[in-house]
Amino acid sequence: MVVVKKILITVYIIGVICVCALLGRMMIGGNNLINPDAMLPITYFENSSILLAIGSFPMSIVSYLLYREFRNKKALLLFIPSIITVCCIVYWIGVIGLGFINTFIP
Repeated sequence: MVVVKKILITVYIIGVICVCALLGRMMIGGNNLINPDAMLPITYFENSSILLAIGSFPMSIVSYLLYREFRNKKALLLFIPSIITVCCIVYWIGVIGLGFINTFIP
């Protein structure tokens, strides 16, 4: 059981580092284009939020498993990176949904 806890903590720390790095990239890079000559140029904000949305499912699982290990009120803070990544999923669902609605309204 100790080995499983160490593995979960390691994966969680790696996930938190990735979330912090991508959030920093979103805030600092902002509207700068990654490759302006691409067919569909994408900004650092969009790229980082897509990566955060992709990583939300594993981050949520690891946060929940760590919460089950510690089970106290302060352990709820473990869900902060998961909430951030789930917010990115909600953002992209809204962007895609509004894009679909916008194409069908004349």
